[in-house]
Amino acid sequence: MGTTCPETRSAAGSWRRAFTLVEMIVVITIVGALAAAAVVSLRPGMAMRTWAGAQRVQMDIALAQHLAITSGRWVWVDFDRAESSYAITWETSPGAGRGSRTPVVRADTRRPIQTSLDTADYGQTRLTTVSFNGSDVLAFDSRGVPYDGKGGRLSSDGRVTSDHDWSVGVEPASGRVFQR
Repeated sequence: MGTTCPETRSAAGSWRRAFTLVEMIVVITIVGALAAAAVVSLRPGMAMRTWAGAQRVQMDIALAQHLAITSGRWVWVDFDRAESSYAITWETSPGAGRGSRTPVVRADTRRPIQTSLDTADYGQTRLTTVSFNGSDVLAFDSRGVPYDGKGGRLSSDGRVTSDHDWSVGVEPASGRVFQR
């Protein structure tokens, strides 16, 4: 059963078909929803990819801290600013020290946690600053307390920043990992 447009009388006195106001509103609403969906899907993904890079750094630093606490081992996050990458390592056994470091392996992929941010996945992000008391290395002791790569406790917020204006930091007292 089809629908037809109601007939209306024009100013000249002839009859013609027309749409009702309700039908017009429905069509405009549908077209608007489709246009909004198209804009969202066509939006450049660069912002999302660079945000993903910031999220990855923040989550991996928090993971390193969590691993240090739950395993009772020291855990290090070694940043390479020139390569815009980092790797997470830990002691082979509690108390073994930095000389016995081994890569932390992801449970899901069985691969070491080594992340390069200078890839399409992360918007070709370049690290501009890495500073943990002047060191490119962040360490956590078995209580989750943050240290620099030389073994000194952080005296101020440790910071990793990128060329896409995001920043991930670590508070010295609490070890809280945050993003700005």
